[in-house]
Amino acid sequence: MPRGEVHDGVLLGDAAARGLAAETGIRLTVTHCLTLDQTDTTDMLTIVCDCGTVTDDIADTATTTAADLRWAPDGFLDDYVHPDEEARIHAATEAREQPISIRLDLGASA
Repeated sequence: MPRGEVHDGVLLGDAAARGLAAETGIRLTVTHCLTLDQTDTTDMLTIVCDCGTVTDDIADTATTTAADLRWAPDGFLDDYVHPDEEARIHAATEAREQPISIRLDLGASA
């Protein structure tokens, strides 16, 4: 999962889109916040954002190598990610299927 920080004066959606592009080469507009959480071991807040569905055509624009990029079926996430990340992915997937999400001010990335 791409990661990054939100700096002062930068909109969350812009920071998330920048992080996605920097780590994958994929450029998409980030539209919603799906989940928020904070683990006991850090003072950082984890925010999972939604940029829509990555189609095969969009995936072909990725600049990461096949060795770095994996599409993991839901049942096999634990083979690739830490249990905390797996829980975030499941929460985000459930949030996308519900009518509840936090709309982001799209700012410059719109």
